[in-house]
Amino acid sequence: MHIGFLLNHYTGHQAYHVLPIAYALSGNKDVKVSIIVSSTALHKMARDLGDVWGAHRCHIIKARVPFWVDLIDPLTRQFIFLKKKAVLDHNTALFKTLDALVVPEKTSLSLKKNKALAHLKMVRIRHGAGDRTTGLDDSNKAFDLILTSGHKMQERLMSDQNIAKEKLPIIGYPKFDMIDKLPPPRPLFNNNKKTVLYNPHFRRDESSWVKMGMDVLHFFKDSNDYNLIFAPHILLYQRALRHGAKNLHAFKNCPNIHIDTGSDALIDMTYTRQTDIYLGDVSSQIYEFLRQPRPCLFLNAHHIHDWQNKQTFKHWQCGDVCESIDDLEHALTQIDTWKNRYLHTQKQLLDDTFSQKGTASRNAARAIVNYLEITQG
Repeated sequence: MHIGFLLNHYTGHQAYHVLPIAYALSGNKDVKVSIIVSSTALHKMARDLGDVWGAHRCHIIKARVPFWVDLIDPLTRQFIFLKKKAVLDHNTALFKTLDALVVPEKTSLSLKKNKALAHLKMVRIRHGAGDRTTGLDDSNKAFDLILTSGHKMQERLMSDQNIAKEKLPIIGYPKFDMIDKLPPPRPLFNNNKKTVLYNPHFRRDESSWVKMGMDVLHFFKDSNDYNLIFAPHILLYQRALRHGAKNLHAFKNCPNIHIDTGSDALIDMTYTRQTDIYLGDVSSQIYEFLRQPRPCLFLNAHHIHDWQNKQTFKHWQCGDVCESIDDLEHALTQIDTWKNRYLHTQKQLLDDTFSQKGTASRNAARAIVNYLEITQG
C-alpha cells in the first residue's frame, strides 16, 4: 500500500495539518509513505518537522516542475497559481504509483480528470477548523474520504453536502500533535502589559483589515496599556496586491508592537500560544487560540447584520463584537469579566470543533488504512 501526501502551495501553512498524519502513518510497516512537495522550502520544512517528530519512514520527494514555470512563476503568482497547476499536470507517473493521495485543499481534485489516475483515492484533510463556508461546496463530494476534526465539521458536511457519515471519520486536529512537540515560544515583550494578538483574515469581503486594520494599529501604537502582535493570515502579504496589504513602516519601531507578515511563526502557533487576548474577524486560528480559553474580541468591520444566526460567525459568540475603534476601546475595559460571560461558550465550541479522543494523527492514519483495506478488498 503506497500513500502520498501532497504539499502544493507557496507557504507552509498547510504542512502542520498534513505532515503529522504522514509521520504517524509511516509507523505502519505495511504502508509506504511519500511526502510530495512543490518547492525546496517545503522539502526543508518536511525534513525539519520530521526531525522534530522523531522516528518516521517517510520519503520526501520534490515534484517535477518545468523550468519555465519556475522562471515566470514569481511574476505571475500574485494573480494565478501557475506552479500549483504544473505540479498536478506534470507528475502523473509519480501519482500513478500511489493508492491514495492525501491533500489539504480541493485544487488537487483536477487529478480526477486524468484517466491514468482512475485508481487513485483522494483523501482530504482541511487546513483549519473555522466556521467560514469556503471549502464547503459540492467539490467535497468528489473526495473518497474526508478527515474531520470534530462533530461540527462532520455534521456540516452531512447536512450541507449530503455526504455519508462513513466517508467523514472524526480524527481530531493533527496540527496539535506537532505543536506539542515544539518548545514553548520565546516571549516578545519584557513588560507586564497584556499582549493582544491581531489576526485579520486575507479575504477582503470578510476581513477587518482593509476597513479597520490601520486604525487598529494606530490605536495600539498610542496605547500605554497593551502590547500588540500583528500576525495576519500568511496569505494577506503573500499576495499583497490582491488582498490589500499596506506599508507598515510607521509601526516598525514601536516598542509595544511586533509585526510579522511572513515568517513561520504565523503558522506554528507561536503567537496564539503566548498572547493574552485575541483580536480578529473570521480566521480559523481563533480555535487554535481557544485551545487554552482566554478573552477574545472580534471586529465587525463590514457591519454584518444578524451575524448571530450565521454559521460563518459562530465563533463570535466567544467574545465581544466591535464595530468601531471606540467599541474596541470600551471592550478592552471590560476584558477582565470575560470568564463569567464567555468561558462556557468557548469550551462548548472547542469541544464541537476538536475531538479529544485518542491522538489525532494516529486516528487519521488508522482511518485512511481502514478505508483502503475495505475498498481494495
